[in-house]
Amino acid sequence: MVGNGSKKMVMKKIRKIIIVVAACFLICTNEVVAQTIQYTGVVRNNEGTPLYGATIKIQNSHEYATTDSEGRFYINTDKVTGNIICSYIGYKNKIVPLKADSDMTVRLIPDISCSDELMNVSLDRKESRISYTGAISTVKSEEIKTWQSSGLVETLKGKLAGYDNGHIRGLNSMNGEAILIVLDGVPAPSLDLSSIDPDIVESVSILKDAAAKALYGPLGAQGVILVTTKKGVSGKTKVNVNANFALQSPTVMADMLNSYDYAVLRNNALTNDGLPAAFSDDELQAFANGIGTDNDWRKMFLKKVRNSQRYNIGINGGNEKVRYYVNAGYANLDGTYNVDWTEKYNPEDYTKHFTLASNIDVDLFSFMSAFLNTNMRLYRINNTAGGDILYKIYSTPNTVEGPLSEDGKIITTENFPNPIYGSINYSGVNLKTSTDVNTKFGVNLDLGSLTKGLSMKGILGYETYYIGTRIGSYNYTRYVRDETGDLVQLGTNEETALSWSKASSMIYFMNFQGIMEYNRNFGANSVEASLNYLAEDRLGNSYSSSWLLPFKRIQLGGHAKYGYDNRYFLQFDFTHAGSEQMIKGNQFHFSPTISGAWVVSNEDFMKDMDFIDLLKFRGSFGALEYDNLWNFSSRYLYANDVREAEGSGLINSIFTCALVTEGNLGNSEIEWEKSYQQNYGVDLTLLNAVNLSVDYWRTNQRGVLCQSELTPELSGFSSSALPYENVGKILNQGIDIETSYNKNLNSGLGITVSGDFSWNKNKIIDADDLNYSDLGYYYPYRKTGYSIGQVFGYLIDYSNGNGYFNSGEEITESGLTYQGTAPRVGDFIYKDLNNDGLIDERDKAPLDGVKTMPNIMAGASVKLTYKNFDLYVQLQGEAGRNAVYSGLGVYENIEQGVYLEMHKHAWTSERYTAGEEIDYPALTSTTSSSLTANSFFVSKADYLRLKNVTFGYSLPKKIVDKMKIDQFRFYVTGQNLLTMTDLKFKGFDPECSNINSFVYRMFNLGLNINF
Repeated sequence: MVGNGSKKMVMKKIRKIIIVVAACFLICTNEVVAQTIQYTGVVRNNEGTPLYGATIKIQNSHEYATTDSEGRFYINTDKVTGNIICSYIGYKNKIVPLKADSDMTVRLIPDISCSDELMNVSLDRKESRISYTGAISTVKSEEIKTWQSSGLVETLKGKLAGYDNGHIRGLNSMNGEAILIVLDGVPAPSLDLSSIDPDIVESVSILKDAAAKALYGPLGAQGVILVTTKKGVSGKTKVNVNANFALQSPTVMADMLNSYDYAVLRNNALTNDGLPAAFSDDELQAFANGIGTDNDWRKMFLKKVRNSQRYNIGINGGNEKVRYYVNAGYANLDGTYNVDWTEKYNPEDYTKHFTLASNIDVDLFSFMSAFLNTNMRLYRINNTAGGDILYKIYSTPNTVEGPLSEDGKIITTENFPNPIYGSINYSGVNLKTSTDVNTKFGVNLDLGSLTKGLSMKGILGYETYYIGTRIGSYNYTRYVRDETGDLVQLGTNEETALSWSKASSMIYFMNFQGIMEYNRNFGANSVEASLNYLAEDRLGNSYSSSWLLPFKRIQLGGHAKYGYDNRYFLQFDFTHAGSEQMIKGNQFHFSPTISGAWVVSNEDFMKDMDFIDLLKFRGSFGALEYDNLWNFSSRYLYANDVREAEGSGLINSIFTCALVTEGNLGNSEIEWEKSYQQNYGVDLTLLNAVNLSVDYWRTNQRGVLCQSELTPELSGFSSSALPYENVGKILNQGIDIETSYNKNLNSGLGITVSGDFSWNKNKIIDADDLNYSDLGYYYPYRKTGYSIGQVFGYLIDYSNGNGYFNSGEEITESGLTYQGTAPRVGDFIYKDLNNDGLIDERDKAPLDGVKTMPNIMAGASVKLTYKNFDLYVQLQGEAGRNAVYSGLGVYENIEQGVYLEMHKHAWTSERYTAGEEIDYPALTSTTSSSLTANSFFVSKADYLRLKNVTFGYSLPKKIVDKMKIDQFRFYVTGQNLLTMTDLKFKGFDPECSNINSFVYRMFNLGLNINF
């Protein structure tokens, strides 16, 4: 045993040891504290804007920090000397020496190649640009908000190589293109792009090749448009207010003739047809002297300028746990017509648009986060029930009396029983309310505790589209002049009380996505893989009766990518998809895609080539399938189309039961259209200023659905009722080019120049159509060998000098007989291509360049910034497509005659004898052999627009700081200011097919306030 003395000795030694240890600990602690230094600073871009989320890392250590919403960082280290590395996606890394005694400012230079940018891709995923193997084009919010257009669709024109009016890379099928629209990762089949408020959009991308869109299976086989809305950012709450006021007027309005010119041409047309003149010499003289009726209906009823307004307020903020973005918008588009009815209802055509978008992200646990996105759009559209008012304005002659008599009676003539004034103001009203809602809810799970890099995601998407219409019916009394010139009532129409009825339609769509992902780096090796399951259900009553039944799809998909040293990437994607549009046995299919990329600029032999920042080659091949049957009368093409139908007249009154109608025969062997798609691309960045991306693509569409013309008529079935078969073949190919130049000069001038160019051409290799050569057809095929939408017509024979029959003798001597309407003097001479003396279907030729899609789409823009000023200019155009023009604005025999300037130069014997210019065949009031598709009515539809010019000014920082706000910017914008085109027929915009449809020129005045 140890005595008490020994115990005391031991205790003293222990106390000494504890004191020594404690002292050493305190000394070491004080030394450490003394050596720990906090470095602070702010990270900005080259324009001085703070960058949120930039990474600050102490070189050769594990210490790092991130910047807050003000761009500030705070980082502690024991290093007195050394460097920090600052990095931010889209910018070049920058190394800065440590400075303990000052607040550091780090300015990052943009990385023009954006090689480390995380792009939004299929299935709500993100991939770095450098590793991406597909073909994608993107326009971002920075460019969308630079200039204010009439809507998102207008914003995309001329900004995305390969995109044109809802089509991506032209047409691959004769059965239309079902381009898939995806809103925040969820397919939205009923979404109208034009309804989306541009203010809420973060980016819009188009997925163009098989590698980019493979994971959407048959839904995305023809192209995908990804719309990503803005999301919340943690930090100080930010408020953004936008206000925009615009004036709109048509780019082109046809110049209508006055009453005298109209009456002369009308008499001429009637005389050519052997009919009595409509206007006497006294009436013509009165028109010439300006004392006859001469109503310019356009000036009377069309507003010269209509206005529109748009207002938005957005709120963005959050903290480490919750981030939110909310945006509310209101837009109002004024009516087109002058109205004066104020007693019972408002017939003005106006549109009011309300939008509400909210995106919420919540970090529930360290391993779980959730998100809820809602996008709601509400339209209130008011329209008169008086029919197509613009058509009436352009087809009603100036000689018609009206609109009101001195005592307020509505005047018209027997030929126009529904006059313009009454149609606008007294025919009732349609008040339509449409509600469009897209909602997305999901959960992210980080399963890194099981194995690093593993995660799961579940998404439930819901879309509903409802239209409700209140129909107000009204009638009115109208008057005409009798033989004595007195006003008498026309018909039995009487003023009635306003009565209301309702109509509605609804579509809903539900989508579920379950995704498991694995992303991991092993030294120089990177592995990326995912497995996904998709299910969707659609139901609606606004389509044909067959769409009243639920429409379901399911799909299992996979994605795998291997990368080595950021140089080589190999990717494989597949989908195993099923749809109940096909008969059992043909409902499922497997679609594989393989793609790869080689980043040449990361090779050792390229290190000395400093002027090349990025050089990357891409390639992909995929065998996709396509099941778009929306353009058919029935979606069940494997079944005979037999339906109930109501009778009419006597049958309906005798039989109480419904009749039965037979449509197309079914084909139990029907399958999905197969699309074999190739893409070869190169991406190049030079001198950190020039970007170039070029893609050559080729699509072979096989098994295209056609009604075979090779089935003999002896089968007993008409050609329109024959079953559809997978017999068509189409080749579509083209080139996409995107380029940009970005430079900030020492003078403070910032320059951004960008351009895109697309060329495409499709050809029907086989449509199973008849070869008519044995029947004397000069061109034996009508589809095979031509582009989709090729139109056939007669070729004008100009061998006599002007292409018209100039006398009766010339008609006789030609020896030609026209099938249908016989030619008159002054009508076109058509080429008898098969030399049989008969002008008929056998002589029709493919009209040069007439097809559905243009060959060339292009756009170019320049953005200049200097101090507080910014200027944006954009050009956009199309080329390589001709169109056949007819109807209102071209054919003169519409209604009681519609004549424009060119009709004043129509063929007459007097003009021919005098050797005067002749620009149109002899006029007719009924019909003539000239009024049919022929080479005369073909015109180039090429155009180049000055699409947008925007000039903005932001108040200086010292002023906005005093106002306690971040930005105060004014801007003015002109849209569609100038159009250069070579249209043969005047009064048309090159994007319109008749004179009563318009493209609008806009002038905007706007304000952006951020605080």
